[in-house]
Amino acid sequence: GGAALAGYSFSVRKLVQLRRTLKKAIGKRKFIPLSELAEILSCSRKKAVDAAEAAARAGDLGPDAYVDHRADMLVVEGTAPEPAKEEEPEEAPSEEEKKQPKDHEED
Repeated sequence: GGAALAGYSFSVRKLVQLRRTLKKAIGKRKFIPLSELAEILSCSRKKAVDAAEAAARAGDLGPDAYVDHRADMLVVEGTAPEPAKEEEPEEAPSEEEKKQPKDHEED
């Protein structure tokens, strides 16, 4: 009984400390990338996401806070910016095109 209670107390203290650090990390920002948040909290991305979601559900970050997985951001107010579109790589020349000599005009 006592060891379980001590373990529970420790985990609650860690959670409270993590939420405080989370609030400091966000500061006045309206949103923060989840990878940056994990780096600031010195924890894994999954743990940072879990902490952010728990804090948002509890209302610790304001009434409108949520985790936007599409944009990979914790949004405190408003909406997350659109995620950057990945440019499609140019198609590499086929083996046949590589073998054909290029025509060079000579003057």
